[in-house]
Amino acid sequence: MTVEDVKYTFDRLKNSQLGSPYGAKFLAIDNVKVVDKYTVQIILKKPNTFFIMDQAFAYQAGMIVCKKQGEEKGLKNIGLYVIGTGPFMVENYKAKEKITFVRNPNYFRGAPTIERLEMFFMPNVASRTMAFIKGDLDAIYGERDTYWVEDVKKTKTVIVDSVPLGSGCAIHFNMTKKPLDNLKVRKALAIATDRKAFKQYFGAVWHEMTAPVPPSYYAALPKEKTPKELLYEYDLEKAKKLLAEAGYPKGFKLMGYITDKPYYKSIMEICQELWKPLGVQLEIKGVDHTTFHANIRKDMNDVIVYYAGRAPVADSYLTQWYYSKASIGKPTAITNFSHYGDVDADGDGKIDSVDRLIEAARGEMNREKQRQLYYEAQLQILKHMPAKPLHELTKVLVRHNWFDPGVEIKGSMIFGYPLEKARILKH
Repeated sequence: MTVEDVKYTFDRLKNSQLGSPYGAKFLAIDNVKVVDKYTVQIILKKPNTFFIMDQAFAYQAGMIVCKKQGEEKGLKNIGLYVIGTGPFMVENYKAKEKITFVRNPNYFRGAPTIERLEMFFMPNVASRTMAFIKGDLDAIYGERDTYWVEDVKKTKTVIVDSVPLGSGCAIHFNMTKKPLDNLKVRKALAIATDRKAFKQYFGAVWHEMTAPVPPSYYAALPKEKTPKELLYEYDLEKAKKLLAEAGYPKGFKLMGYITDKPYYKSIMEICQELWKPLGVQLEIKGVDHTTFHANIRKDMNDVIVYYAGRAPVADSYLTQWYYSKASIGKPTAITNFSHYGDVDADGDGKIDSVDRLIEAARGEMNREKQRQLYYEAQLQILKHMPAKPLHELTKVLVRHNWFDPGVEIKGSMIFGYPLEKARILKH
């Protein structure tokens, strides 16, 4: 890897024609300069206190792209034709079955202990769990389900690592679709969505989320600093009254595509039941996970359930879900499914946005002032209710005691174990 590769990668990410799903995050870059053989200087348009954490090191930037290869491929998806510097090299790929890796003897930190590594694609929970319990798999990404965790722990060799950083979950209202353009309608749905129902379903991996930013993230708005009316606690009669005032006393119909992943699908099914007393009929269309992600990025849903673990700072969440440039349909789109920042959210005839607050907070060097700016942004979002925050779920990593990850697992930004120092013990 060379400095030219690094410069090329960030210049490529800035190009709107690339269609990077996180392109809006890299608009902060003004210029990328090669200083010397081992130094690249990234110049930002404005100060951004979280750039290194959220844009340079977070996985959304992807890996460094080989300049020569990138120029040959153009702005196409490089896919499996990767050239990297990691601890393992791709040996074989069988679509929808597995990827086989072998260790890189020239890895710059020293060759890993594991000589050969197989990663299987096993979307079916039952078959994946059975293969793990039988010992055919050494480690898996587990289910965020208390009953599932307790069940696999019955096998004596199993070790469960339930760790942060968690994934925040909210149900987003597409405000470009009627009647979700009506603030009273969105508030009614929010008040009818009982967080306790999700706590009962998820159990020990569940943590309450009352603000747009997950509670374990820096500058998340604390519950105690949130006015009671903005907590949107369950109140069915108040929800019915709001719908009647909005002109929908008998309810309406909504539709949403959802993935077959249980912790996604369950949210839609619970909301479907919770909204029935309002006369709201939520049609759920189940699809595979890939199709789900494609559809929600085509603005096909009325309501969208989304989980995400990001760099643990308020800016990462606010930029992706509530920044106007991140709205679905734009060249810089990320995951602003509600279109907040592009629509009139409260019915006063003016566009409502927190862009100014987000941008001011990014460049604020005083931590307390910065927190207050992020708090103000979250309070405004809650007033306009483009999305109902639900909860944060911890990651569930599961392994047999003969799989040693080589490091103490206190938290993880990835959905799996680190493998650079991992080893298989005698068993």
